[in-house]
Amino acid sequence: MNAPVHNFADTGPLYREAPNNLEAEQAILGAMLINNEAVQSVPFLEPAHFFEPLHQDIFDGIRKMITGGRVATPITVKTFLPADHRVGNLTVAQYLARLAAEATSIINTADYGRAIYDLAIRRRLITIGEGIVNEAFDAPFDHDPALQISQAEEHLIELARGTISDDGDHDHVAMMDSVLDRIQSPRKASGGGVPVPLPEIADVLQEDRLGAGNLYGLLGASGEGKTSLMLQFIRTAAQAGHPVFLYSFDQRPEQVYLQMWSQECGISVAQIARHDAGGRRSLNDAEMEDLRAARDRMHPFDLKFRRVSNIKAAALCALAKRDVTTVRRRYEKRGESMPTPLIILDHVSAVTADDPRADAGSIASAVNRPCKGMAEELGAAWLSLNQRNGKGAGRKVPRPIAEDLYGGEASRMDYDAILYLYRPERWRDMALRTAVDAKEEADIMNRFMLRKSFRDPGENPEGMAEIGAVKVRYGDSNVSEFVEFEGRYTRYVSRRRQEAELF
Repeated sequence: MNAPVHNFADTGPLYREAPNNLEAEQAILGAMLINNEAVQSVPFLEPAHFFEPLHQDIFDGIRKMITGGRVATPITVKTFLPADHRVGNLTVAQYLARLAAEATSIINTADYGRAIYDLAIRRRLITIGEGIVNEAFDAPFDHDPALQISQAEEHLIELARGTISDDGDHDHVAMMDSVLDRIQSPRKASGGGVPVPLPEIADVLQEDRLGAGNLYGLLGASGEGKTSLMLQFIRTAAQAGHPVFLYSFDQRPEQVYLQMWSQECGISVAQIARHDAGGRRSLNDAEMEDLRAARDRMHPFDLKFRRVSNIKAAALCALAKRDVTTVRRRYEKRGESMPTPLIILDHVSAVTADDPRADAGSIASAVNRPCKGMAEELGAAWLSLNQRNGKGAGRKVPRPIAEDLYGGEASRMDYDAILYLYRPERWRDMALRTAVDAKEEADIMNRFMLRKSFRDPGENPEGMAEIGAVKVRYGDSNVSEFVEFEGRYTRYVSRRRQEAELF
C-alpha cells in the first residue's frame, strides 16, 4: 500500500494568528501617556482587551494612576511594570518613552479603542468556537448534546452582555408622536405590557402595566406573602393572554398550581387537599362546581414552569431565551404576534454566583444585569423576587428600604422599579412572642399599627398589607397603598372593590 503524499507547500501557514492590531494598541497607549484625558474616550476598554500582555499591564497602570488622581506619564507608569522586562533591545522605560513620542492624536483614540475592543471580541469568539468543536469531538457517548448547546449559549450570552452597541440617532418627535398615538387609542387587551393584579400596585408603580424590556423587583421577608403576590401576577398576566415563564428554586409545580387554583376559586388549599369523596368530604357540591369552573378558566393559561437549581445567571437567561423563542415561534406559525411575555425569577439570591468571593453588591449585579439584558432582548417584562436580608429586623419599624435588597443599596440601580411588601401584623406577632410585660406589649401593638407615617393614628393591621416602592421609573417613589390579605386563600384583595364595580 502506498502512503499518501502531502504537498505542504500548497497548504499555506500551519496556524493562523489570532486577530490583533499591535500598532493600534501602541498608538492609544501613547496618546494616554501624553494626554490623560484620552482615557475618558474609551470607557469600555479593559486590560484584557489588549492582545499584547505588556500592553495590558501598561493600560492597567495608566488607569490606576488616573483613577487615583495622579498623572500618568512614562516615568510614573514604569513603577507598575517589571524593571527587568525588555521589548527587543529596549527597556520598559525606553519603550514607554517611545510610545509617548510616537503617540497619535487624542482625536483618534475612540476609533483605535473600538478597533482593539472588536478584535478582542473576535478572539473570544474563536476561543468559544474552538471549545465547542473540541468538546463535540471528545464528548463521551452518553453526553447530552442539549447540555453542550446550553453551555455554548451561556458563553455567547455572557459575551454579548459585554459588547458595546451604537444605537444611532433617535427621532424624538417620532417617539412623542408614537406615545400620543398609543394613549389616544383604545388599548388592546393583550398589548402595551403586562397588566398588574391590583390597582394599588399600578398607583405605586405609577404605570398600569409592567413594561416590556424592564426589570422589576419584589422585595419582602420570608413568610410575608411574596409568593402569593407573585402567583397573582401570573394569573393576571395569563388571564389577559400573556405567556408566563416561572423559574423557581423553591416551589414545586403542584404547590404553584394548587395555590393559584385556590386563589382563583376562593377555596383554601387545605380544604381542597383534605377532600375525600369516599370518606371525609371537605367540599360541598357547590364548591366542587366552583373548582371545576376555576379549572376551566385557568385551562387556556400559557404558563411554563421550571424548577431550577445550581444555575448561573447566564445559563438561566439562555434557558429563558430558549423557552420564550419556542413560544414565539408557535405564535408566528399561527400568523399572530406574541403578547409581551412575563418572566419571573423566584428568587434572585438563589442564583449561583459567578464569583462567590465578590462583595454582595457585585454578586447581585452579576445576576440582575443579565436578567435586565435578556428582558430587553426578548421584549419581556422580568420580575425577580427578592428575599430581604436581615438588616431591617433591628429597625424599630422594619418597613423595607433599599439596603434590605439582596446586594444592598448598590443593587437598586440595576432595576427599573422595585415593589416592596410589608405586613406589620406578621412583625407584630413575632415581637409579641418575646414581650416581657404589659408595657412592652402596648409599645409593640402601637409600633406595628398600619400607617404610612408615624404622624398617622394608624389602624389595626389584621389581614392587611402595605405595598410600596423602593424605586419607580417615573414620579414619586414614596407612594404606598394598603390592600387586604385573605390568608385563607393566600391572596391580596383591593380595598377598592366597590369602586371597581361602578365601572
